[in-house]
Amino acid sequence: MGYLGRKGRQVKGGSGWSTIDFAQETEQEFEEDARPGLLAHPFLVERTQWGLWLAVALGSGVALYFSLPSEPTTWIAPVVLACCVVLARSSLGDGSRALLWGLAALAAGVSLAQGWSQSVAAPILHRPLGPLTIEGRVRAVEPLDRGWRVILDSLALEDLSPSRTPERIRIRLQAEETGGASPKPGSRLSVPGKLLPPPEPVAPGAFDFARRLWFEHIGAVGYALGPITPIAPAPASFGDRLTLAVQAFRSLVSARLMAAEPEQNGPLLAALLVGERRAVPEPIQEDLRASGLAHLLAISGLHMSMVGGLLFLLVRGGLALWPRVALTLPIKKIAAATALLGCLGYLGLSGANIPAQRAFIMTGLVFLAILVDRTALSMRTVALAATLVLALAPWSLLGPSFQMSFAAVIALVASYEALWPRLGGWRAERGGGLGPAALAYLAGVTFTTLVASAATLPYAAFHFHRIAPYGLAANLIAVPLMGFWVMPWALVTLTLLPLGLEHWGVWMAGWGLEGILASAHWVAEWEGATQSVPAGPAWGLGLATLGGLWLCLWKRTWRLLGLLPLVLGLTVPWWVPQPDVLVSRGGKLIAVRTESGGLLFSDPHKDRFTRSVWEESYGTSAGFFPDRGTTADRRLDCGSGGCIYTLNGQRVALPNNDATAWRAAWTTDVVIVTGRESPQGPALIIDNRALWREGAHALWLGGDGAIRVDTVARQRGNRPWAGGP
Repeated sequence: MGYLGRKGRQVKGGSGWSTIDFAQETEQEFEEDARPGLLAHPFLVERTQWGLWLAVALGSGVALYFSLPSEPTTWIAPVVLACCVVLARSSLGDGSRALLWGLAALAAGVSLAQGWSQSVAAPILHRPLGPLTIEGRVRAVEPLDRGWRVILDSLALEDLSPSRTPERIRIRLQAEETGGASPKPGSRLSVPGKLLPPPEPVAPGAFDFARRLWFEHIGAVGYALGPITPIAPAPASFGDRLTLAVQAFRSLVSARLMAAEPEQNGPLLAALLVGERRAVPEPIQEDLRASGLAHLLAISGLHMSMVGGLLFLLVRGGLALWPRVALTLPIKKIAAATALLGCLGYLGLSGANIPAQRAFIMTGLVFLAILVDRTALSMRTVALAATLVLALAPWSLLGPSFQMSFAAVIALVASYEALWPRLGGWRAERGGGLGPAALAYLAGVTFTTLVASAATLPYAAFHFHRIAPYGLAANLIAVPLMGFWVMPWALVTLTLLPLGLEHWGVWMAGWGLEGILASAHWVAEWEGATQSVPAGPAWGLGLATLGGLWLCLWKRTWRLLGLLPLVLGLTVPWWVPQPDVLVSRGGKLIAVRTESGGLLFSDPHKDRFTRSVWEESYGTSAGFFPDRGTTADRRLDCGSGGCIYTLNGQRVALPNNDATAWRAAWTTDVVIVTGRESPQGPALIIDNRALWREGAHALWLGGDGAIRVDTVARQRGNRPWAGGP
């Protein structure tokens, strides 16, 4: 009898048994059965790719949940999921079943995200508290340039009942408040401080820190106002003790590395090994961002694969030197198992945050495939890794780390799958030798950098509002240094820690780090090293993502149709109008758009973080509101009673006294009043109550006389992390 295998099946013909490629045979069968229809034909022919789109549908369901204006009814998504599964298992056509399975995955994504959101529900602070006494157990410590950021749990907050007390809070401690010593995870402390609600977006559609903190169980942020007082810790469970022990070990490693060289190399190695980047000096981080090397500081698939690859090569190469072992034992599988354990240890050392978890799953699947004799890296491996990450942390889909990592990997796998036959022929023609090998490596690094940079460009532009066009030059220098010098010495440094000799490892790794920083600074100084990108809507990024997936996941010529949505999504930020007036929550900061497209700010000292985000997202600073009787822009006229901003025949008043505010309510179109009595009149009034209730405001003054207003509250919707049910 013949059999159906993974790569093909055996059939008996006139000359005996032969093997036929199953995917090729399937495509031939469907080409014969699916001739009619323009799109139905390639869709049915490429049925071997359908499974990849289930992961896309799952992610789309997660994105749909987070985009809803309010919480969906809990039972809707599970019922839709069950109905789709039942119908898909009935006797329908293949195309119909595929669509039903896709809808089932979409519903599963919604249900999964909602389930996680409900499982982490905990009280959050809705108003500022303090000064008050804060008592809690240290769960995690992150070093800062001048102090520490500490996460506390098992809280006891003055004047706050247990039912209203957050599960965790995050506070900042200055070095003088701790006597210069870092708080130890597991210790309990009491400190006077002030607590604030989780920060909301600084503009409609901006990043929502409160949503991220919601899934981290953090219900308040704040800062200390005095020295800490140690308290005897209460008994903890085994799970808590294990978690705190890991955190204590991470803090110890980070402290030892930074003590070995506190200015530059120590903080950089702490970022690479422990995942603590906040101690890295800001000028260094800025050079890395400007040169396209910021990804080197974020523990991702690059670092995890380097650690796993080094361990794999060392173990396999070492065992191969022992002939008896090499001939009798599966040394490749032993090396893969060792590398998998090493990656697991690196995951724990890095803090097991979401990017590191994703990197471990992706790298772990590669080594697991080696253990079970499967293809180590394929598009199905990527799809499985994405599914596992979404199942464990669906909220990670919204972050740049998930998006950029999977975009790069998907593009690389698709590119190498398409080019592998030609690459194999090229290598066969040139044979072995050091020269062809070096040329192949250089070409591989160049091609990989080009593909990864192009794939991650839409996400860098959307999240960071700038791109680094010269990143290729910096990466060609930095990536080999990181892989062949820095990461090997970083692992050596870990082995030297028990001996107290870590300063030697830091010193050796520093040679490579200095080379990386020199290349980053060199490229960052090039003219046009960074290009600003205006803020765009999330649906534009979704359009570009759909186009990129269509281009990478299909194999036939119709994949080129993905170029259309990809290009449209990339250009959206330039043809979607930017707001003309911005008002911060509380009205401390106001910005108006100038004729040149920049922003004029009302105050150079207040709300500097908000100002920096507005500059990155909506336009560079053109200065500040002029003094009385002077003009910084023809649209803005300031006098003794405040300022008037005029655009398209519409006037926005920014009064500085009550009399001017009441007069403007009858003579202008919009009045923005902060810190004083709200006037009455036919104009649109934006006052303190509106700003505290709706958050930051954005206004568009249309040429047709229409005024469009958007607010943070309208964009966030009635969601749990926004204070909703």
